[in-house]
Amino acid sequence: RAAKAQAAEARPAQASAKPAARAGDKPKLTFAERTELEGIVGRIDAAEQKVAELEAKLADPTLYASRGADVAGLLAELDREKQEAARLVSRWEELETKREAAGKG
Repeated sequence: RAAKAQAAEARPAQASAKPAARAGDKPKLTFAERTELEGIVGRIDAAEQKVAELEAKLADPTLYASRGADVAGLLAELDREKQEAARLVSRWEELETKREAAGKG
């Protein structure tokens, strides 16, 4: 009986030790994050290309003379595209940092 009681007391200690051991594990990318990381560079390139196109349109002096009413809309679109490009770059950095951290250790 004493051996069974000691074994029963030891089990909870072992169970509580497992989560502590896992706490030191490095976070790994999920499947969704890996998939996102694989495609994000292309999305960044597309967003930056759109920004460049809008900036080129806005740099054209004839735009202001012939289609001045379009300028406000183009400026708003440019702002949105810049924000999207920045968001994507930030997300890429976040995913890369997580991937690199998971690879070390």
